[in-house]
Amino acid sequence: MEEELKNELNSISKKNAEYFNEISAKLQELETSNKDVKNLTREIGELSESVDKEKKALKNLVESVEENVSSLNQLKSDIDNKITESTNKLGSHIIQQNNGLKSEIVDAISKVDSSVNQKVESIEVFIKTQYSKLTSEKEKLQSDCNNLLQHNGKLEAVVDSLNREIAVEKQNNNDKQSQIVKLNEDISIERANSAKLSGDIGALKAELESYKSQLSAEKEDIQRKNEEISNLSLDIDSKNKEIELKNSENTELMQQLEKTKNDYNILCNHYKSLNIDDTLLVAYEEFLALKDKTKASIETLFPQSSFLGFISAGLRLSNISSLWEMAKRNIFNNNLEDIDKINKIFTLLISIYNEGAKENQFQIISPEIGSKYDSSTSAIKEMKSSGTVKEVHLVGYKNIKDGNIHKAIISVNE
Repeated sequence: MEEELKNELNSISKKNAEYFNEISAKLQELETSNKDVKNLTREIGELSESVDKEKKALKNLVESVEENVSSLNQLKSDIDNKITESTNKLGSHIIQQNNGLKSEIVDAISKVDSSVNQKVESIEVFIKTQYSKLTSEKEKLQSDCNNLLQHNGKLEAVVDSLNREIAVEKQNNNDKQSQIVKLNEDISIERANSAKLSGDIGALKAELESYKSQLSAEKEDIQRKNEEISNLSLDIDSKNKEIELKNSENTELMQQLEKTKNDYNILCNHYKSLNIDDTLLVAYEEFLALKDKTKASIETLFPQSSFLGFISAGLRLSNISSLWEMAKRNIFNNNLEDIDKINKIFTLLISIYNEGAKENQFQIISPEIGSKYDSSTSAIKEMKSSGTVKEVHLVGYKNIKDGNIHKAIISVNE
């Protein structure tokens, strides 16, 4: 199909070239004819100018001859007058002599007139001949000019016809070009589809190779899994033995857990006998009122939020002291969120812990508002060294047995 389109395009181009060559030849011929017409027109103008000049020269010659004839006539008249006058004066004798002289003058004038008339007639004949010749040539040139104009009109008609044919050929050529563009687009689409199909085939081949590789890998994996199963079977036997050992250990742990539960129950019964349930409940309510962010920060100390979980964790001295240390760090880091609730929880837990012991082990340190700053029992939150107590952020506590003091954290006035 592409070869047929190329051949057809070549044929159209060749035909267009022939039309253009023919039109160029016609236009050249028309231009030549126009040049000939212009040359003839110029020659006619030149001849007209020449005729006008000849006419003017002949007219001047005739006027000159007429002036000469007039002069001669005037001379003749003057001579006659003089003769008459002389005759009157000299008499008859002189009249006879004058008549002879007059006769000679008349003969001379006649000869002059005859010569002048011959020249005038000769000039008129020449003028008529030249005028006739020029008129004939002018008519011939006019006829040639008309023929050239007629031929020029025919050439223009041919050019118009050729222009119309060219317009038709251009339209046909445009239609063919549109068809060619459409065919080229179809060819491009087919090529794109072919390229896409080739790409799909390549992708499928690659996918097939991938599947083959996966299949080979899976075969190797199956083989490896079988080996692992064999190894796992050996491990299972080993684990079963470990389980038997763990079961034996768990039996001992269960016995220890049972003992711990009994100890816990004894401790709970002891605290109940001290009538501190309300204090525990208040401390637990304060714990529940803490914000989620604060609870998350002490989750390692109180991993369970149930009442029993809170009691179990809160009655451990290590957890109580860790809670106080965490509150102290938050204060010095300017994090006072929930600090009042934590302060209250700590105070209640210390009180409960003291109640559970035979003797009080800890003493709460809570400076009075307005009292003078005591560096032995208090620490100032700000960078100050003296003043009166303005606010107690966190109570301190003292170990009664060893005298170790954890100072209260306060703010002071100047």
